[in-house]
Amino acid sequence: MWRERVEAFKDHYRPIPWDMRGHGATQYPDELNRYRQAHTEEDMKVLLDHLEAETAVITGHSLCGFM
Repeated sequence: MWRERVEAFKDHYRPIPWDMRGHGATQYPDELNRYRQAHTEEDMKVLLDHLEAETAVITGHSLCGFM
């Protein structure tokens, strides 16, 4: 769903598409408490820190937009 948007923005921004924990190509933990909002926020922080992103505009659709 995001492929067209990544293409549209890639010349001016650094799009970083990712799959939220338990969605797409990510692992599916069995413990339901591993899907809390705080874990999603921490996952995003770890990814952005790893990529040394100083600022970010985070977008999403549906549940990912909520997070």
